[in-house]
Amino acid sequence: MLSWYSLIHREPDDIQKPLQEFGRVLRPRGGLLIGFFSWPTLERFPHAVIDAYRWPVARLASEVEAAGFEVAETYERVEAGARPQGAIVARRLAHIR
Repeated sequence: MLSWYSLIHREPDDIQKPLQEFGRVLRPRGGLLIGFFSWPTLERFPHAVIDAYRWPVARLASEVEAAGFEVAETYERVEAGARPQGAIVARRLAHIR
C-alpha cells in the first residue's frame, strides 16, 4: 500500500485512525510505504489549501508500529533549499495487536 504524502494533513492525535485502517485492509505481512515531510520536531505548517504536519521520522515510525506494523526501513532526505522528506517502509504484523 502506498501512502505518499496523504497523511500530512491528519491531526497528530488522529493519525492512528488511518494507520489502523491500513492494517485492517492489508493482508498479514502486506507492505506499506509512507512518504511525508520530516522535521526534528512535530510541527504544523501552512500548506496549499490547509495546514499540514512535519514529523520526526522516529516518532511517525513509532506510530506505525503502534498500529500493528513492523518498520523495516526509514529514510530522510535533507537538501539545501528543499523541504526535508521522510519515508517509512513497513509490513503488517501477522497478528495485529
